[in-house]
Amino acid sequence: RMSRTYHQRARILVVDNSEINREMLNDILGEIYEIKLAGNGREALEILEKEHWNLELVLLKLEMPDIDGYELLRIMGEKKWLDEFAVIAVIASLTADVKRAYRLGACDCFRLPFVTSILNHRIENAIATHEKEYRDYLTRAYNRRGFVYMVERFLNHCEDRTRYGILYFNIKNFKATNELLGVKEGDCMLQSFCKSIERSFLHPVYTARVEADHFVSFVERDRISLKKLEEFCNQTFEIYNKKIRVHSCCGIFYLKDENMPVAGMVDRAKLAKQHIVDEYLKPYAVFDHKMEMEYIDKAEIAAAFEEAIINEELEVYYQPIVDPVTGRIMSAEALVRWIHPKKGFISPGIFVLKLEEDGSVSKLDRYVFQKVRSYISGRYEKGLEVVPVSMNLSWMDFYDEALIDEIVDFLEHPEFPSELIRFEITETSYAALEENVGKVLNKIKKKGAWILLDDFGSGYSSFNMLQRFSFDILKIDMSFTREIEMNSRTRRLIPLIIETAHALDAKTVAEGAETKEQVEFLRNHGCDYIQGYYFYRPLKKDEFSEKLDQNSWKCSQNKHKSLIR
Repeated sequence: RMSRTYHQRARILVVDNSEINREMLNDILGEIYEIKLAGNGREALEILEKEHWNLELVLLKLEMPDIDGYELLRIMGEKKWLDEFAVIAVIASLTADVKRAYRLGACDCFRLPFVTSILNHRIENAIATHEKEYRDYLTRAYNRRGFVYMVERFLNHCEDRTRYGILYFNIKNFKATNELLGVKEGDCMLQSFCKSIERSFLHPVYTARVEADHFVSFVERDRISLKKLEEFCNQTFEIYNKKIRVHSCCGIFYLKDENMPVAGMVDRAKLAKQHIVDEYLKPYAVFDHKMEMEYIDKAEIAAAFEEAIINEELEVYYQPIVDPVTGRIMSAEALVRWIHPKKGFISPGIFVLKLEEDGSVSKLDRYVFQKVRSYISGRYEKGLEVVPVSMNLSWMDFYDEALIDEIVDFLEHPEFPSELIRFEITETSYAALEENVGKVLNKIKKKGAWILLDDFGSGYSSFNMLQRFSFDILKIDMSFTREIEMNSRTRRLIPLIIETAHALDAKTVAEGAETKEQVEFLRNHGCDYIQGYYFYRPLKKDEFSEKLDQNSWKCSQNKHKSLIR
């Protein structure tokens, strides 16, 4: 049986001209569902005209005087209401035309008298079947699609939308818990967390699991108590006889008196969550004017993206990667920046995420690939110093055959040594598409390009990745680098990571180095390369060229390969 709060109980309209039947059904179903009663077809039509959008099921007696069940089914189909709820036909006589009821749109039929267990089972199945594309398989809450659909339907008939808010929850360190407890226990935690939202002081109208360990709720604004929310975000659950402390954080968006897509509301609540400074002291944040200035709707990005490429608003920056002993620039990472003519600088953390959600990120990666190729080729042909440049590959790129073919074709017919092109892939991307990714990366690697594992150590199966693919470089995540001066455990872990990489014939790049102490520690423990503001910030193409020209050593064409290695 689906778990629902009072606000989330399925709403059922019972249409029956027998008062006794109506009372029986109300008694049988009223504890589980929110029941509305109609004693004839005309009453039913009046209710449906006002509340068809807010029903999950109609329990409809076929044989009634005046407007019977068949005629009601015909009208429901004509008005497209059958897209919004399921109908179970109730048969009181042997002469009922069951086939006709099915043809008119009934999803199920059953005969009187009522058998409570059978009736409940059929109602549950009818609602579940009708809503299956809108439900999350694990928690039985709505999925993202279902949440957007239900909230939009609600708001279309809402007099004052400013009375409501959207809350976006994220369980902290769920991957680690999942790794430690196991998948079964992790699933149980997600189910428990979802139920805790539904049964909480929030009394949500709708709740959804939108992805992995992310949940969203549509809530009456007056029910949102920030003090209670702070307590809610730190709970203890009992999972298979183990007490587990679960920390979460929450972004809040209060609806405004203006039309806005529900997906945009969810995005704004999510953005508020990302602005939380200390998740343990204050595990929530409310979307405000400053965030509004920073926010760019997915639709805006999709509309402006193609034009941005044409107008060269997207600019490739290069962040040098240096030898910690000599300080020489050994390579660089290509990073894209969007300078919008009206909005100014748009953070990659916003627009790259939106392009991934929209399915357009491969166009961006192709653009960067072509710009990097052109830049290296231009310097190489002039005999100027060049260093390898790495570019990020999104998990979506492995679905884009045209992009992969373009990369492979270039590596087979390079304009310059293929070792000057490198590709970075995150652990998440590799894990999501392991088999396909492995084949593609092996093909790329055989053509001479290096493959880098980005953000090494930020996930919970990084070492597992090393068993599956022979990476050329491990990029130690900046979260390690920034802890060097404060965390003794980090100072013990980093040398182990470097030793592991070297044992696997891979080199290391430490990301995010900002202080002399960090650089000295990394250099003293054999880190091969360092990337960070201590040496260089990301540079525009011309600035990067100047730094290359100033490098104390020059590459001749014959030395490319040895310097690259």
